[in-house]
Order: sequence, then C-alpha cells, then structure tokens
Amino acid sequence: MKKNTVIDPEKLSKKYKFNVNKVIRAWKKGLSDLEISASLGVDFFMLKQLRFEVESEHMRARYLRWLEKLQ
Repeated sequence: MKKNTVIDPEKLSKKYKFNVNKVIRAWKKGLSDLEISASLGVDFFMLKQLRFEVESEHMRARYLRWLEKLQ
C-alpha cells in the first residue's frame, strides 16, 4: 500500500540513479548528508540537490493546502 506522499520516490530514483527511499529513511534516522554519502556511495552534492527538491515540493504542497483553506 502506497502512502499519500507529495513526492514520487520511484521517479526521483530514476532521475538521480540511486535509491531515494534509503536516503529518506536515513534522513528520518537523523543521519547527515555526509554520513549518507559515505555509507551509500552517493555524491554529496547530489544529496544536497535531492534534499532541496524534496523540501521545496513539501513547502509547495503546504502552501497550496494553506491557499485552499483560505477560500
């Protein structure tokens, strides 16, 4: 069963060519980008780019929900 998420991890995994679900789980555990980069063998700057993309999508979704409440 899929959760109702703002992002599509499968689509992002294809875009970045690494398992985005593993990265998100590591972020939830509190690991830093540098630790994730070293353990998964992913480029540090790709992680920063992914983090920015995920955060901006969540901010956009929260903003759209806020606009809906105003109407």
